[in-house]
Amino acid sequence: MWRIALVSDSLAVLGEQVLAGAALAPRQRPAHLRLFESWGQDVVAALERWRPDGILAYAGRQLLADLCGLGLPLVAVVENPDRLAPCAITVDEHAVGALAASTLLDRGLSQFAFLAQGHGGTEREAGWCQALSAAGRTSSAFRLMGSHDDGERLRAWLSGLLRPCGLFAYNDLVGIEAIEVCHDLGLEVPGDISIIGADDLIARCTATEPQLSSVQVPHAAIGRESMVALQDLLLDRRRRALTCLPPAGVALRASSDSSAIGDEVVAAGMAAISADPLHILTVDDLARRLGVSRRTLERRFRDALGRGPLAELHRARITRAKGLLLEGWNLPAIADATGFGSLSAFQRCFKRLVGLSPSGFTHRYARDRLL
Repeated sequence: MWRIALVSDSLAVLGEQVLAGAALAPRQRPAHLRLFESWGQDVVAALERWRPDGILAYAGRQLLADLCGLGLPLVAVVENPDRLAPCAITVDEHAVGALAASTLLDRGLSQFAFLAQGHGGTEREAGWCQALSAAGRTSSAFRLMGSHDDGERLRAWLSGLLRPCGLFAYNDLVGIEAIEVCHDLGLEVPGDISIIGADDLIARCTATEPQLSSVQVPHAAIGRESMVALQDLLLDRRRRALTCLPPAGVALRASSDSSAIGDEVVAAGMAAISADPLHILTVDDLARRLGVSRRTLERRFRDALGRGPLAELHRARITRAKGLLLEGWNLPAIADATGFGSLSAFQRCFKRLVGLSPSGFTHRYARDRLL
């Protein structure tokens, strides 16, 4: 019987998923699995006493270096391919970022931003930026550095984003923080800022409001593949030094996708507004199209989104107005084309939703294109 050590320097949610996948992997020979955590013990000394045949490690650089020094067959689950283990399993981090970008591009957005913690997520950011560049778009970026003024800096950065904006948070915890700051600032998610995280920590993603969309990283599958790889090493079979698994998809929720809203009338109303904002002139028009009373529509929108259908109509028209501004239309023509009763009403609504005047928006866009 093989003695296989499962080593982790943190049994956080992701580590638990990886090790659970490893434990459920098919066995080529009976095996005794034992978990070793770095918290409160000298893992290397404990392993030397137990004398495993092989090690599967979900660990950081220092612990991984110590484990490699034991000279045992070892497979590492890593975030960055430059780790020390001779055989490693990871997710294709570049593809995670690219998938987030394609998802938000499909919403028709033209402004994008990336949010990370410290120096994490560099490969995810690279994939995100490359996919946006291929579509002729760019992204601003912000990194939380653990300083005392992070909160104020993040508030200022989010407030200054051109809206509507698609934001990719390099993991779900940062995405949830972005949602909370948007709430504090009075920014609507996904109306002002559509947010996608990564890793799909389901309990956390579904416990926030709105629920967080997330790129699904297959942690359990990574654990299974790691156990298969370790068994191959124990049987003296050759393995590639690095195996990258692609993300499984995107779990679409209400933070990025209005159609993920549970109320089918509200979801249908959001879809109708998005598809035809210039010909739905009033909330009564929208209610007739959906076959409900205006009172019912108002109530269901507010219950589902915390705002009424008129706010969504204005948002869709302002999105169209931004496109016309960038095409060179003058302001009176835009106000008329987008259904506002007057130029002043259009300008007030634009400033309230975008945070800039129409002329300020065009100047800001032109400047950002040159950066």
